[in-house]
Parts: sequence; C-alpha cells; structure tokens
Amino acid sequence: MRRVTLPAALLLWSTHSVGVSSFALRTPTTIPNHLTRQLRHDTSRLSVSDDAIPDDEALEIAKTILAQQTSVVKTGSIFDLTTALFLGGLAFDAYSEPSDSSRWERGSKGINVAFQSNAYTRSLYKGMVEVTVTNATDLPDEEDGTERLLSGKGVDPYLLVALVEGRDEERVTEIEKKGMSEGVLGLSSSSHVGRSSTVWSNIDEKKATKRAKKAKSEMENYFVESKWGIGGGTGGQAYWSPNEKPFYLYASEPAATKIVLSVVDEDLVGDDGVVGSATRKLSDLLPIAGAADPVTAAKNRILAKLKRGEAVDTSPEGISKNLVQGWEGVIQLQNKPKKLDKGGQVAMGAAAGAMVAGPVGAAVGGLMGNLMEGKVRGEVGVKFRYLPLPAVTKKQTRYEVKGGLPGVDWGQLYKLHMNKLRSSSGSTQNNGDLDPDIVGDDLEFCAFVSQDETGCSCGIYRSLEKKLIAVSFRGTCELVDLLTDASIIQTSWVDGEDSEVDETAKVHIGFRKSLNSVSRRVKELILGAVKPGDDLSQYDLLVTGHSLGGALATLFATDVAEYGVDAGRSLPQLAPSDQWWESLASAFSKKIIKKDVPPPRPKSLRLYSFGSPRVGNDAFVAKFDSLQGNGI
Repeated sequence: MRRVTLPAALLLWSTHSVGVSSFALRTPTTIPNHLTRQLRHDTSRLSVSDDAIPDDEALEIAKTILAQQTSVVKTGSIFDLTTALFLGGLAFDAYSEPSDSSRWERGSKGINVAFQSNAYTRSLYKGMVEVTVTNATDLPDEEDGTERLLSGKGVDPYLLVALVEGRDEERVTEIEKKGMSEGVLGLSSSSHVGRSSTVWSNIDEKKATKRAKKAKSEMENYFVESKWGIGGGTGGQAYWSPNEKPFYLYASEPAATKIVLSVVDEDLVGDDGVVGSATRKLSDLLPIAGAADPVTAAKNRILAKLKRGEAVDTSPEGISKNLVQGWEGVIQLQNKPKKLDKGGQVAMGAAAGAMVAGPVGAAVGGLMGNLMEGKVRGEVGVKFRYLPLPAVTKKQTRYEVKGGLPGVDWGQLYKLHMNKLRSSSGSTQNNGDLDPDIVGDDLEFCAFVSQDETGCSCGIYRSLEKKLIAVSFRGTCELVDLLTDASIIQTSWVDGEDSEVDETAKVHIGFRKSLNSVSRRVKELILGAVKPGDDLSQYDLLVTGHSLGGALATLFATDVAEYGVDAGRSLPQLAPSDQWWESLASAFSKKIIKKDVPPPRPKSLRLYSFGSPRVGNDAFVAKFDSLQGNGI
C-alpha cells in the first residue's frame, strides 16, 4: 500500500471542465454544479488526508469521476480514459520548463526551442553552430534625433546571425553582390536565427567599470563614441561583456549552409534598423562542416595520430576537441539597407550646389545628394564553433512524464492504469497491437518551445513506434501569462476579417496573440517529428493543455482541423501562406512534396483540454462544431 498522488489532480478536475474533442471535435462542456459538488465531496478526504490510499482504490475513484464527467459531455463525444490519463500527464508536464542548456535554439523573434531528444534533434539537423560576438568597430553615428537623446550619440548595436539553407538563396545573393539589403531582417522565413545582447551607446567604459565593481561581477557591455576631425577619424566601437552568452543555431545540410550576419541598431522608438550585413559559407570558416561524415573523419584523425605514436587525449573532453572546430576573427560588413530618409543629404547637396552655381547648381546638388547612399561602415568580431551531431544508433529510452505540479504523479497513475488493463485482458507490454498502451517504449520529449514576450510555451512529444505526435500547451504560471489571461477583448479568428461583423468568428485577443507568437514554429517541429520516409497522414496528433494551455490547445486544434498543418503562416489569415512548408516537409520526410497541394494533415486529430476558459464567440463555436468529423 502506498500513497498515490491522485487527489490533487482530481480536485483540479472537479472544479473545472474536461474538454473532449476528437475531430470529430467535441465542444468542451462545463460540469453542472450538482456534479461539481458531488465530485468535491468524493475527493475531499483524498485531497486533505495523509492516509495511504490503495492503488486500486485510487484508480477506481479516478475512473468513476472521469466517467461522471464524460457523461455530461455532449452526446456523441468520444472519451477514452487511457488517452485522458496520458494527456493529463502531458498537460501538467508542460509546466516543467527545461533547464538552461546548449540545446536552446534562441531565435531573433523571441522564439526559443530547447531540443530534448538526441534522436529527434539528429533527425532534423546534422550540426550545431555556436556563435559569440566580441566587438563591433567603425560604426556610424545615430541619425535619429530622438534616439540620440534617449540612448546616446552612437547606434545601439546587437548582432543577428542566421543559417540559410535553400529558401532565401536569392536574398543571400543580393547581400553577396554588395547591393542594398536588409540582411537577416530581410530573410523571409528563416527560423535559424540567433541574437546577441545590445550594447547601449550611452554606457561608456567608465560607467560599465563602475557597475561591475559595485555588483562584483565581470565587465558589462560598453560603447566608445566616434571621434571625427577634418582629416577623418574613427567610428563608434561596441564591446560585449566577457560573460556574453553564446547562442546556438542548427544546420540540416552544413556543407551547403551559408551564414548571414547583421549588425542591427536597436531603437527605443520605432523599428530597429540594420547597420550592415555580411555573408560567409559555413564550410569556408569551419571546413569540418563540409565533411560528409565529420564524426568518422575525427575518428580517423585520432587513429592516424595513434599510429604515428603521437600523444592523444582519449578522455571525453579530448575526443570532443577533435570533433569541435572553431574560428575567430573579424568580418567586414559588406552591405546595408537603402536609405529611405535622405532629407539631410539632399539639403547638404543643394546648399553646396547653390554656392557654386546658384539655383541650377542647387537643383543638381539636391539630385546628387538624393543619389548618395554613403559607404558601408563597420566590422564585427565574432567566434564560431561547429559541433557535428552524431547519428543516434541506440534504442530510445522511454520518456517518463513528470507531474509538473508538486504532489501530482501523472506518469505513475498512467502506469497503474496500464497494469490493470493488461492484467484484465491477459496482454503483456510486448505483444504489439494487443497492448493497450497508446504510446510505445520509444516515447520522446522532442522539444520545448517558448516565446519571450508572450510567454506562450508548449512541449512536443512523439512515439515513432505508435506513429503518434502530441503537443501540450503550458497553462498560467508567469506574470506574462496573467496579462494574456486578462486581455479579454475579442479579435477576428482569421486575421484580416472584419471583427465588427456579428457573423465573424472572434476569439480572445490575448489567447490569439500568445498562440500566434509560436504556432508557425510549432508546426515546423511537428512536421519534423515524422520519421524520415513517413508521411504526416500516417500519424495521430494529440493536442492538450491545462487552464490557459487548454485555451491555446483549443485554438491550435481548430486551426489544424480546418487548414491542416500549414507551416507557411502562424494562425489563419486572409493573406496567402508562404509555401515554404512544401520544401520543409520534403527536407524532413526525405520525400519530394509536389507544389500547389494543400498542407499535410494527420491521420487523426484529438483534443483533450483541462480547465480551459471560453475562447471565442458563438460564431467561433459554430465553426468549431462544424469541424467535428470532417475529413479527419
């Protein structure tokens, strides 16, 4: 006999609704008051008692309560206890954010991905690039008067670095030709983008030193202003702290990958602007990235040294040094955006022309000033390191689902349920289709996605053995989530539709904004969760979430149910989607996806939401209901 941490979970369920949707989507239904009171009575002794509860009794109570809840869901709903217990675990597992590690892919738009599974990461990418910026010199001065008052005379630089593989080749060519370009900001849909911290031009070396001494820490970022004279001078100089954290980018085809880097001026008012950009081929800086099998190549180098009688460090650290290749140096910026506001240049040209040739000269001088773009200024000091990701050959260990909340062991409860089903049916864990377990022994926690501004987070899981993919959205747990919950104004579900029309499907603006910040990246990762050679149509897709996560799960499932996994945009919009999903799906599945075909759809789509608030108006509910059983 052992205490089972079921009560807290039951208490959560007893005070909220359980939404069951199996596209056949089912409308989440709130438990009537009389049943809620009964459930609270049934669970009260369990939730406050320290007495040990027998496993069988705890499981039976769970079945009874879930069965009672199921009875109040709309007639025809498909409720499965096994799926509910499994997704209940994932709904709370999403609260456990991974610790900071080198597997975080930190994107420029605030989207961060923590890759958790070696097998999943290797199925998407062959190598990882570590980027650390050290300094930027010969920078131009800030031209905007308001920004000069707010943050200083110089630009406020940060570094953006993108890995480009295929889809933005034309834009990279523009940069390489030293034409006018927005650099990384001009790339249409590159998800492999990293960003450094900002060096503010009003923090000089003296201020940074004083702050470091006061905090007893390493030197902070600081800026040295430009110095100009009649004979020339030096541009602004930005220096990043020795503690500047590197960021990590992933490459699918390292030998063909190009690096695009841009120094960007962060503005406190208005949009950030690119100072200058440059490109390099990854394998030119780091030749190991061009090797067909860098792991084998490193192994052969070690063996060759041993044969020659050379000393070789065979410790894990020593072997790692043979696998990792680094490059450090200065890259000259070769391209900058076209100037849109040339008022100052035109005025100066006109004045100079008037002095020489009167009104006609002023006109010619103004025209020449308008044509002047100025030279590209700036260079950036940066460190790159490349680490090949070895193929995973050993069998995947099953991921143990965590409760995510103190005292709630969902994984253990699911195991108890599986053991009971197996004992009653006479099946075993290894008898294939007869096993009631909906996930295989290869269950993987693939990745955790989060967004800095909105706080929207979710976990992505898969079982290749069972051909199943699951997405779990995290509920309210941070201040930014409370702000999302509080944004109760409604907006059009389909971006671009008139929200003033009563018939327009509208949803909670906070929920939509939050999901919109990560949805596209999540879809890309779902497409990447399919085994190479397989198709998404062979996989079941499960979507879940608790509280705020339940609302996000409802919106996400609605999008996929109507439009498929459209990774060409985030949430539904009137504007056409970027058809990049076709080449993305081709790359991940190792199949050629024909153009002008609809986005891929899963074999089935099921939604289980726990304690979800209302997400939309009557028109949205009607849309949601209309998707039940249509095509999935």
